[in-house]
Amino acid sequence: LLSEVLKVLLFFFKSTKNIKESISSWLLDLILTRGSPLLWLLSQVDNKEHENMMGPKGQVLTAHRTLQKQLMALLSALCSHLVHREQGAPLPVMGDLAQGFLQRLHLADPSHFYDLASLESTLHCLVHVTAKPDWSTGSSTSTRETLCQELLETLREVVLSFHVGRGSTTLSYMGKGVIKNASISLKHLALEMSTVVTNKDWPSLWLNTKSEEGAGLDWLVPLWAYRDPEVRAAGLGIAVLLSGSEEGRITLTTGCQQVTGGIWGTSISVLLDHTECSLVRQQAAAVLVNLTSQPLPTTPAQANDSAWQGPSVTDEDTGFTLVGLPALLALLHHCQFYTHVSFILGNYYPHSVIQPVSVAYRHVTESQSDTGTASTSDNSTPTGDGTSSHSSLTSGEQYFTSTATLTTQMSATPVPQPTVAQGPVGVRAPSRLSTDSTAGSTYSDPVGVDYPSVVTPDLLVALTSLISNMVVMASHDAMQSISQHNIFNKLLRFLDADILRIQLKEWRESRTKCSTVRLLLVKLLHMHCSIVSLMRSCVLNKPGLGKTFAQGRNNVKTVLQLLLVGRTLQKEDSMSPLCCTLWQRVYCLLSSVVQTDGRDTAADITVSLANNWDGFFESVQTCLAVSSPANL
Repeated sequence: LLSEVLKVLLFFFKSTKNIKESISSWLLDLILTRGSPLLWLLSQVDNKEHENMMGPKGQVLTAHRTLQKQLMALLSALCSHLVHREQGAPLPVMGDLAQGFLQRLHLADPSHFYDLASLESTLHCLVHVTAKPDWSTGSSTSTRETLCQELLETLREVVLSFHVGRGSTTLSYMGKGVIKNASISLKHLALEMSTVVTNKDWPSLWLNTKSEEGAGLDWLVPLWAYRDPEVRAAGLGIAVLLSGSEEGRITLTTGCQQVTGGIWGTSISVLLDHTECSLVRQQAAAVLVNLTSQPLPTTPAQANDSAWQGPSVTDEDTGFTLVGLPALLALLHHCQFYTHVSFILGNYYPHSVIQPVSVAYRHVTESQSDTGTASTSDNSTPTGDGTSSHSSLTSGEQYFTSTATLTTQMSATPVPQPTVAQGPVGVRAPSRLSTDSTAGSTYSDPVGVDYPSVVTPDLLVALTSLISNMVVMASHDAMQSISQHNIFNKLLRFLDADILRIQLKEWRESRTKCSTVRLLLVKLLHMHCSIVSLMRSCVLNKPGLGKTFAQGRNNVKTVLQLLLVGRTLQKEDSMSPLCCTLWQRVYCLLSSVVQTDGRDTAADITVSLANNWDGFFESVQTCLAVSSPANL
């Protein structure tokens, strides 16, 4: 009877498209409350002693297993609804739900681990529960820190049992769902621990102390080369979160010493793999953003006096070693980083639906067009190098969590040598973690990739943040490379107020709050903010660039058009803060142009403002409104 009742509830939650959200939320609150029978049933796992029951007792055991199967199906549907629940306070039962799923994993001995359907359904529910912020609150049996630590131990054991312990599952599809759900749950767990655990050294808890090779991240590294891109992205996402603090960065770099090239080489290799999907490359770029978020030592004396060493590159022929910023610059030059960046920018794709054939054709035609017009650009970037830094380093907080001081200590890092494979969009490179420290080695020509993966706005956000950090740390080298590869102008062409207004209009007309339109709009706004910030850093660090920018045809007009995006939004609209941030970045860019390049630039800006006065004046009125943020 109870199984049939659960079936009815499951049918309801699977057909809620035509049911009012208020009714669905009311039933969800009614079912998932503290002391709910569902939570008690969740802890009733089969006893191993009863596995061989026969007769009437065996029938009871069969009925109990049927009930458990139906319960997990219902909980999976309920948890999926929790992810999209935006209204109202979070359920106080979230901690108890996570505790219940943890208990199911605890009570499963190694023989039960091969009950893949049960284990996968439990982990699938855990993914949904841990996706909401502060999911560890409300546990009636343990504290938030204890719950997180126990869940970490169990999930790490699952990964070791189903991936590392079984030959990395390269020859079998068994346990694929288990690894996928476990890795995503671990990423959610890392985010929760970064805000819950009071001990600053919490990343050290992620080390596998039972490893024969000593404490390390041997269970995490194989996820970076997994065949499923979601698993690769989750594995690198964990690395992003671990590198969000000084202790975490030391833990991450120390735990990856067994990897050829270390965390530096691996991240660069993945980022510059043009056949890798954009989501995975974004996480790799975010790792590098965190690794470069604090100034690196520039001399051996500074390296000896500082706990923050940065990368270390050794020439195998001469034995000469570079540490810190010189090592990073040598690494970037060796891998032709800015050449790859220029190629990445040529594959930008701002839409939510990908058509691989049309994307490949568009890339070929645009490449031919750029080749024919590059030498006659009206707003070419002049040569010359800045000597001062007016910007602050960027951290990876926009990806997962806020970051404090980011420090690490890096062992010897050979130069990475990723293999670039030709194939359709999204196909993995045959060797993701292969590296080579030979002095004469060079990267494959990125232009030789027939079908490179598309570049999404999220990847551009991470990439521009990384370049901004390089401009701050090594302005001479970074600005010279940016000028050489015309990166400034390529980024300028990505600023498009029209696409933002179109997406904003579609978002207003959409009925669903979690629509694809909304997600794309948020990503595009973040991308525009990040590009404008990088442009400002370039202007501040390179004399004469602001004047060239102001004199370029339609450059100032393009930037001024961004001030009109979202000006009719109300303060309570969810997109209003992002639009205000974009306006602030635009005003800072224009102010920096005027301040750094004198009267000539001011005159050019004044002419552009006169030609676009109506829009500029409306923007100023909006910013001066009482409801506008103070920083505007």
